Amino acid sequence: MAILLLFALSLVLAAAAARSQGAFPRHTRKLLAATASVYVLVLVMPFSGGSPADPGRYVHWNPLGFVNEIAMNEAEGESFGQYLSDGALAHYSPEQLADQEKEELRGEKPADFYVHGDPDRGLSVVDGEGNAVTHAQENLVLTELSEGIEAAGEPVQSAALILEEKAMNALLFVPLGILAFFAFSPWWARLLFGPALSVSVETLQWALGADRVADTGDVLANSAGFLVGAGMAAVSAVLLARLPRKSGSPVV
Repeated sequence: MAILLLFALSLVLAAAAARSQGAFPRHTRKLLAATASVYVLVLVMPFSGGSPADPGRYVHWNPLGFVNEIAMNEAEGESFGQYLSDGALAHYSPEQLADQEKEELRGEKPADFYVHGDPDRGLSVVDGEGNAVTHAQENLVLTELSEGIEAAGEPVQSAALILEEKAMNALLFVPLGILAFFAFSPWWARLLFGPALSVSVETLQWALGADRVADTGDVLANSAGFLVGAGMAAVSAVLLARLPRKSGSPVV
């Protein structure tokens, strides 16, 4: 729905640009500058009160790091290991591990307990050798792993939130791409304004510190959204240029 509304905006601006005698790009540049300034203020300034407990400057250099984050969340949702209060290591998996899988885990860090099953249907606890455990050991393991087991079904939602954040970062820059197309004549300016603005925002976030993270993944998402907006504007301009003009109307 938002994309359709933005495409309609690009058509309106293309029609206005076609009727303009030269003043439209200047006015559009002013609107673009004002919009970009608002973006910088909103995205850079830390509005939360107080000082962070661990202020610092952080940079995520991998622009596709969110893909790895999703994969890690999914992996954590399938199985995980956790140290218990007595120092023992317990490993949970939805399905019972095969002997080969246990051997692989032992090569990394041997687990003292293995838990598998569904919380709604029942969980099974065995020791590191696959033998039955005492009732006290079972209670300890299940009690301390309960939160992690309950969260095991949540990674899909977490992955969806990660993708939603990246989609919003892209969508946020679509209007800028539309405005930049009509504000500038050189193609390099039309295409580079958005990525340059995104890099500036991330750089300012890094420079201000305040526990803000400069993420190249955000630059990639912002740039993609900006280019989509510029593409919308270009398509709108071409479509309107091909429409038959009314007789007697001036040709720009």
